Amino acid sequence: FHLYAPAALDAAWDAIAAREPEARSEFEVRLDGRTLLYTRDGCVADDARPLLFIHAVPLDANDLPPDRRAAGFEDREYPLGSHGVRFGDRCVVRIELPDYPLAGVRTGQRAEGLPTLWEASFPVGDASFPRGVSTWRETATASESAARGPFDVYRDGRTLTYVREECAPEETEDRFFVHAYAADAGDLPPERRASGFETLDFWFHDRGVRYGGYCMTRAALPDYALRAVRTGQYDASGHLWDVGFAPDAEAWLARFEDVAASPPALRARFDLRLDGRALTLVREACSAPDVADRFFVHVFAADGGAREAIDFWFGQRGVLHGDMCMAEVALPDYAIDRVAFGQYDASGHLWEAALALDASE
Repeated sequence: FHLYAPAALDAAWDAIAAREPEARSEFEVRLDGRTLLYTRDGCVADDARPLLFIHAVPLDANDLPPDRRAAGFEDREYPLGSHGVRFGDRCVVRIELPDYPLAGVRTGQRAEGLPTLWEASFPVGDASFPRGVSTWRETATASESAARGPFDVYRDGRTLTYVREECAPEETEDRFFVHAYAADAGDLPPERRASGFETLDFWFHDRGVRYGGYCMTRAALPDYALRAVRTGQYDASGHLWDVGFAPDAEAWLARFEDVAASPPALRARFDLRLDGRALTLVREACSAPDVADRFFVHVFAADGGAREAIDFWFGQRGVLHGDMCMAEVALPDYAIDRVAFGQYDASGHLWEAALALDASE
């Protein structure tokens, strides 16, 4: 910090301190237009050593630099010594916010290799937070793709918006997940192609905003074609809640209705339907645990040749929307005697069923 002691600084301090802060922590933080003012009474030189960070959450993720859109916020760091003044045992720091419309700010101090020393977050909303809520909510609810859960989740283009109206602090402590199922697994990062989906996890405090009992946050979806999206929150015990939807919900539901309208060739934990060489597994009262384990389809050739195993994760071939799920498998084009199908984990087969193809004709 630079040391000053003119009477004008005492007067400036009094003017700043007279205003109610947006957040109180190691520093009191106040918002003055596009400027954040940090004050501390009882300040020493060591307080300036850790870097000050600001996570600026925009109303529109497109305002962010391209490399920050997936994260949903801009991350800036500032050395306090070059942005603040200290006079006596008081210090004041002044930081300018980005010039695009903001929904909220998270700020604090951190040192390399150490946990965050302190942090605070508060809504901005540009002019007023209710206006920010209105902007997000109007955009969100205009979307046709919505899923209801502890947070209502809306999709508008490539943006997911999460809304909760009666939101306690503990409701946002657990990590959020987004599983984006690619229409073409080749679009996924190489390490995610076997699973069939990309994992985009985030913390509410990185990109969420809160106002009274209201909380909202956003996540950006990848720009490749998507077959399905699943999202929710989790902790060390597993998923706390999750919801899913198909990005092209109307087309997917039409396909599901067509399949569900045809009589099943075999009823099991997942009903099996055949349409030429397309084998479809369908379950109408379906949840995430039902599709968590690996599926198998074993194809037995009519000529007694070797069995062909087609194993897959649901994310590679399936779509889960609301409480409905469906997965499709293309059968080989040779003559088939029968198929066996089911799911398994490390302990063995969890369930299985078999169908002789001539019995299904």
